[in-house]
Amino acid sequence: MGAVYKCENAMKRSNELFQNAISLLYQNMDKSINETTISNYIASNYLAAGLVDKGLEILKQNNICNINSSLIGSTYAMRLKQPEEARKYLIDSFCEIINNVLLTMTGMAFMYTELNDEDGMNAAVWLCDFFDSIKSSDAGNAFVDKLKAVLLAQCAVWKANRGCVDEAREYARNAYSLAMKFDEEPIYTMQGIKFLRDEECERVSYDGLGKTAMESIENIVFKDGELSQAQEFVKHIWEELKNEKAKG
Repeated sequence: MGAVYKCENAMKRSNELFQNAISLLYQNMDKSINETTISNYIASNYLAAGLVDKGLEILKQNNICNINSSLIGSTYAMRLKQPEEARKYLIDSFCEIINNVLLTMTGMAFMYTELNDEDGMNAAVWLCDFFDSIKSSDAGNAFVDKLKAVLLAQCAVWKANRGCVDEAREYARNAYSLAMKFDEEPIYTMQGIKFLRDEECERVSYDGLGKTAMESIENIVFKDGELSQAQEFVKHIWEELKNEKAKG
């Protein structure tokens, strides 16, 4: 009982200081600290002290761009045993995670490659494995296949740039095959993604790369005005594959 009392007193004092900090924000020069971030610290204090309803209320009020959805959802699911209340927040969080992983790991792949670091390819391969891991076992196409096709084509360029021509050719062929398969039956929703129910699969996925997987690859991988030698090599393979398809 004493421990709980001390915890509640510490929480109250901490939240008083946080509230005071909000009143002093006009002096703050660090844009990463604002009323939303401080309010979320206050909410976390309430959760830690067992005042779950108060904590959730604040988290919901400050759930900008789903920044609190994972905590709200897990609190409903684990502490309050309210799965239906948890569902919306956890699904929103899951979709955000997919997008964040995509952007983060694609960025890492390009960053390390520009630094001539082998972790560029490692990041790309990891991301391809991630795409495969979130597809349902019985899924045909899924929106991540389009993204994977683009990534495989880019890997072909990176391999060619390192002089690994056989591996580059294999990556290009795999990219072409996957892009063609996707474009035959394109999916622009979350259909085929694990952990999502039918109504949740209707969410539209937008990548901004191009209307089709083939167009996306040509937009991203061969978009430069003056192509590098590696890009020219892969583009030549690409054109050969397209000609083979046209013939037969």
